[in-house]
Amino acid sequence: MQTVPKRSSVEKVIVGALTCLMTAAGFGCASRTKEASAPPPAPQQTTLNPSNVEQPPEADQGPGQDPRSAIPPPDEKPLTPDEIERAVNPSPTDLARAAQPGFIADTSRPFNEYVWLTSHNAFSWGADSGGIGSNQEMSPFYQLARGVRGLMFDIHGSDVLLCHGICYPNSRSLAEEFKLSVMPTLTLNRNAIITVFLEDYTNRADLTRALGSIPNLATYTFKPTTWSSQKQWPTLGELLTANQRLFLITNKSQNAGDHQTGSGTVHLIYDQNLNVENTYNLGDLVTSHDYSCDTRWNSIPLDTVAASSTYHGWPRLFVMNHFHKIPYPLHGDTDNRFDKLLDRDQSYCRPKANRRPNFIALDQINRGDATEYVEWQNNGGVIFHEGNDGTQDIVCGFATTIARTIDLQSSDEERLGCENDEARSLVLSGVKKGVRITLYDSPSGNREDDWYFIEVKRDIGMNERVVVPSFEESKDTSDYRAVYLRNNGLNGKVSRIRVEPQAGDMFADAAVVLYEGNNASQNIVCTLPLTTSQLVKFKSNSYGCDNDEARSAKIVIAKAGTTLTVYDDPNGGTGDDYTTIYVKQDILQPRVIGTFQSSFEDSFLKVTFKNHNGLDGKVSSARIQR
Repeated sequence: MQTVPKRSSVEKVIVGALTCLMTAAGFGCASRTKEASAPPPAPQQTTLNPSNVEQPPEADQGPGQDPRSAIPPPDEKPLTPDEIERAVNPSPTDLARAAQPGFIADTSRPFNEYVWLTSHNAFSWGADSGGIGSNQEMSPFYQLARGVRGLMFDIHGSDVLLCHGICYPNSRSLAEEFKLSVMPTLTLNRNAIITVFLEDYTNRADLTRALGSIPNLATYTFKPTTWSSQKQWPTLGELLTANQRLFLITNKSQNAGDHQTGSGTVHLIYDQNLNVENTYNLGDLVTSHDYSCDTRWNSIPLDTVAASSTYHGWPRLFVMNHFHKIPYPLHGDTDNRFDKLLDRDQSYCRPKANRRPNFIALDQINRGDATEYVEWQNNGGVIFHEGNDGTQDIVCGFATTIARTIDLQSSDEERLGCENDEARSLVLSGVKKGVRITLYDSPSGNREDDWYFIEVKRDIGMNERVVVPSFEESKDTSDYRAVYLRNNGLNGKVSRIRVEPQAGDMFADAAVVLYEGNNASQNIVCTLPLTTSQLVKFKSNSYGCDNDEARSAKIVIAKAGTTLTVYDDPNGGTGDDYTTIYVKQDILQPRVIGTFQSSFEDSFLKVTFKNHNGLDGKVSSARIQR
């Protein structure tokens, strides 16, 4: 009989901290360390829904951890209960700082309509797999903290150890890994639904014994009999409410079905009764990329619709295996790119499966853009392209259901894989009405340089592809309204992105842009908000307005009744030239005042110029009255 080896002192601290966290849930605490000598406060439920969660601030937050780095690697320092809870349940600010493949804004859809990032050979990481040919680069707990929701485990022998062909002296048992990763995540994150796939080389009695040694396992497992009256999958919300948040799937029919344990009945699903699955190997070599998508089981084509009667004939779930035979890290950099995943899904697998994948199984889940891709698939969002009209390579993609501001000169994780000064167009899919996306040339969001925003005017379906062809034109379509404020060009120069899932009052962004040339030409002098009454002195101000520069203006958005007056006098006096611009009705599309040296009136504006010796190029102050 193989036994679990003794662990180092650092590992004991980690195990102690994790197991102590489970005390309140009835998991017990066999040994305690100084760092984990007291149980943590009872975890609070976090509903990850923008409609009822305080969204992260859009302004720069300064340095801070994101969910990907909230827990340090085991060889750096011990885990504290607070670090564990933060990793499992990231704060709203943490949500905005990295891709969130486990985040679901809308839980009302059936379970088979979601996509889950899945870790192939999740147990095979670093030293725990002997350090040779590891499929992953972090432990299963870290993977779950990063948003993985599918774990693939190989189990062997009477001790039900996690091994890939060879069991090493430090191979963990299935029960131990559950206590270290799966159960803490389920306990602390009430919105997590996890699927564990077992490549099963055990007998039923040993597996039942292992399952029975995991406290409270039955509390979370999926029970098909609960849903016998339903003709389709329960929604994600229904599964969360029922607390059936753990799917256990085995490839061994003899071990499927109900297992009686001390915590109750634990149900294991036979994979061929519920899933369809493609063959796994993208190639034997680094340079090989075979994207053909053929069924793994000849008797079950990928387009097989109905599951077995045990699962009420519901639509089958599609496991899309997407990894090479040998897990070189270089594979993850390429295989997990956004464009590669999208191409494999839409061009190769979807035509054969007639559905999108539910589980995307990958090696090195921390490499490439897998986290961004799954976040986008589940929530809808935006894809940026290097070329105009949604062409050329994909720059990046992410969901638009999380309020976030992305500095494209920050780390790869914090900029969601978006390259600085690359994007020229974007594509919207699955985006809700009211979303606003603002793009800046300035990395700090300074509006003295080019900036551009679009507001989505209707719900756009996930299978739709609404192209915004350029960032250098204002446009009003049935899908979106776009406004461009030109300085010297924005296409291929985007350095900052701001996403607002619900922009709210559009007049909160009321503004006027002043230009060096007539007719809103040449460089931007500055952008002034039209939201509050104030006098702005151009010799010293926080908006970057230069004295004696402005010759024209473009009103971006303005509420009826707003008055803007520009003066030659630096203190807003009327003894020299000044021009008063009165907004007669709400302005939602840009209106240009081509010169400050003439009076005119139309249905939107009344402009009155008081002449002394000329005002163009001599503006020294501006007064806004609301």
